[in-house]
Order: sequence, then C-alpha cells, then structure tokens
Amino acid sequence: MTEANGQRQALQSAIRHFKRSSFEQNLGPVYYTVTRYEKVIGATIPISKDYIMLIAFDHDTDTFDKIIMQSILPLIEECRAKRMFDTQA
Repeated sequence: MTEANGQRQALQSAIRHFKRSSFEQNLGPVYYTVTRYEKVIGATIPISKDYIMLIAFDHDTDTFDKIIMQSILPLIEECRAKRMFDTQA
C-alpha cells in the first residue's frame, strides 16, 4: 500500500468511526471496530473523544479480539488514568 493509499484508508476509518458515535447513547461505547480485507485485518480503536488508533493485523490472525481486549485496551485505560491524552473519552 502506498503512503497516499494508507492516508486515505486512515481518513475513511476515522470518518466511519465518528459517524458511529451517534449509536453509543443506545448501545454503549465502542471498544473497537474491525474490517477484514483479503490481505489484512484493520482495527479502529477510540483512545479519546477526538483520537483513534488504527492497527493492522495479518490476514490470518484469529486472536485480534483477545489482543485488543486484553492487551491494547488496558494500556489505553492506563494512559487515560494518567491523563496522557489531550482530551479524554
């Protein structure tokens, strides 16, 4: 993937994420969203009200939920507790 394509993909992920926020009142907060492509699995994780984290996994990874829920989200929560982000979720 070229840098321009990567930037376009990141922008599209951000737009989709912030459009979903209207459902949070009824469904609760989003922990993460995943898009599975033929060659890669892409995850979008909110880290604060204004920022998201984009992560790519190999296409054959079957443990991305465990990795996100047990490793990544606890680190994000630790950073939130230390107020390491500009704005909090």
